[in-house]
Amino acid sequence: MFRAQRSILIVGWDVDSRTPLAGEDMEPDDGGPLTLGDLLTHLLERRPDLEIRILLWDYSVLYSLEREPLPRITLGWQTPPRLTVTLDDELPIGASHHQKIVVIDDSIAYTGGLDLTIRRWDTREHQPGDERRKGPDGEIYGPFHDVQMIVDGAAAGAISELARARWERACGEKIAARKADSDPWPDGLDADIQDVPIAIARTLAEYEGQEEICEVRSSVIEMLSAASRSIYIENQYLTTKLVSQALRQQLGENPDLEVVVICPESPGGWLEAKTMGAGLQTFLSDFSEESLQSRIRFLAPSVVRDGETEPLMIHAKLMIVDDRWLRVGSANLNNRSMAVDSECDLIVEAQNNEHAAAIRDIRQRLLSEHLGISAEELERRLDGDGSLIAAVDAGPGPNRKLKHLDSSEPAADTLTDAIQPLTDPEQPIDPDDFLGNAFGALKTSTVRLRLLRLGFGGIAIVALILLWHVTPLAELTDPETLSQRIGAWRDSTWAFPALVLAFVAGSLVAFPITVLFILAAMLLGPWQGFLCALIGSLAGAAASYGLGAILGRQVVDDVLGKFRHAVDRSLQNNGVAAAALLRVVPVAPFTVINVLLGSSSLRFGDYMLGTVLGMTPGIAVITFLGDRLGEAWRNPDITNISLLIIAILGWIGLAIGLQIAARRVRGDD
Repeated sequence: MFRAQRSILIVGWDVDSRTPLAGEDMEPDDGGPLTLGDLLTHLLERRPDLEIRILLWDYSVLYSLEREPLPRITLGWQTPPRLTVTLDDELPIGASHHQKIVVIDDSIAYTGGLDLTIRRWDTREHQPGDERRKGPDGEIYGPFHDVQMIVDGAAAGAISELARARWERACGEKIAARKADSDPWPDGLDADIQDVPIAIARTLAEYEGQEEICEVRSSVIEMLSAASRSIYIENQYLTTKLVSQALRQQLGENPDLEVVVICPESPGGWLEAKTMGAGLQTFLSDFSEESLQSRIRFLAPSVVRDGETEPLMIHAKLMIVDDRWLRVGSANLNNRSMAVDSECDLIVEAQNNEHAAAIRDIRQRLLSEHLGISAEELERRLDGDGSLIAAVDAGPGPNRKLKHLDSSEPAADTLTDAIQPLTDPEQPIDPDDFLGNAFGALKTSTVRLRLLRLGFGGIAIVALILLWHVTPLAELTDPETLSQRIGAWRDSTWAFPALVLAFVAGSLVAFPITVLFILAAMLLGPWQGFLCALIGSLAGAAASYGLGAILGRQVVDDVLGKFRHAVDRSLQNNGVAAAALLRVVPVAPFTVINVLLGSSSLRFGDYMLGTVLGMTPGIAVITFLGDRLGEAWRNPDITNISLLIIAILGWIGLAIGLQIAARRVRGDD
């Protein structure tokens, strides 16, 4: 990243601004900040031509407690406009965007199992209780193992093309390659293999014009079916019948074939235990025959220190076959990765003895790490017949344990049978079938679903607006009535903060905000009223923007479809001006505008700046000239009408002037 001149493109299942990006001493030695969010800001300040884009899965609410809240706001907060965060939800129901990619200047690319998120940092020693492994909450997390591949040349260019295509589908923006003249390959990182073809295998489900791509599935089966001597696998999840069947068949046809699989003993968490954990047990049971057990090992590693043992979390997605193929990527060996989630794997095929030796060396480094022995000791164990099984069965070193996983038949579990098709589906879940099976509903076309959602959304908005105009609650929108009801608060020290909270609450239920402006002026006077109305309206704007960021995007997509992407592009280029204009000339209630903007790609900083520029003049007019406006309404003579016109023109002129000044300061014109 420090070498990036023009472009950084990050694609991830999860991206967290709090992620530490330092070496084993946890202290940056390059003058940059420790964490991802601060580092990106630092790089943008150093490189005026640099643009950073982050494409993040618009994740399920099931993961919300594990992740940084409101990532679009957090990653965009107080960062230059050249950092853009987009949420990717261009996926079928129940699918996730699971690719993990970083591309620098379209010249080098990383991909594998690792996301730029918290609780991933570790060293190859995986020491138990290592205090450097801490999450943002200060809690030490367990040892963590993952594998990433870095490539340059044509492979990096192809991965960049893949990532840019995904970006365009997610937000409608087509971005060109921005290759720099310099080479961003990091110092001190020697390539294991050079001048070798690399295949990119993808999974993409069929969805709204996207054709189904199952290159991961077909290439995994092809690699397993071609194995003759050894298969080495590291993977977080093993559940798919396709892989177990391919392994069984190949073991049956090749008596010299050996298989070593490194995986977690338990995926962790109740839901994963009932789904991926149960799926693993079913997978293992396919190899319960004694003839197969002698040639396959399923091993769960742990690390030991001072009598303390901790399981090692295996998050890698790696496969090495016959010293001929090396596979590193994002795809697990579960059903989801074969046909549902978006995935990206890289496959290296040895072209000569030098390539084969390099692939073998990578396998030996990984296996010696899990055994807790030196590479020399592992080579000594393999000097005989080269048996991986014999090397593993010789046992780990004193600082490691390898548990042989039981391949007995899994116990029947009705709950697991019910939820597994939803959590680890073999095909994307059809929304019509899902709704029909779950609720007895009739199948509905996509168009009718959108119309239905549009109808419900429209009814909800209209209901909120009518709530304050035609129901008995309408009397609360009269400032004089409100003032009389809460007049006792006029001299209270709590009046100011109470009114600010009223702005926040009102912004979430579509209460007319101008009523609150007038009320603030009546209770607190023009100066304090102005300050209270400004702070309150900004707080309410932030709250309802956050609501839109959480809930609004999918609704807007369902209603507007691709038109929303065009709106996004307009907001990206003219965000401050657009937000300010919507305040000066409101086309919908305050709450509706805020939620819609929150669901768009408009950066939070631009949104708030546009809100300040657009609302400040109006708040000033209402709070400072409120009595004159009221008099013009009650006595519409020439003098009062003239004052009203002057006030309105002054309001619009000041708003436009502030927008022009802001654009010049930001260098947008």
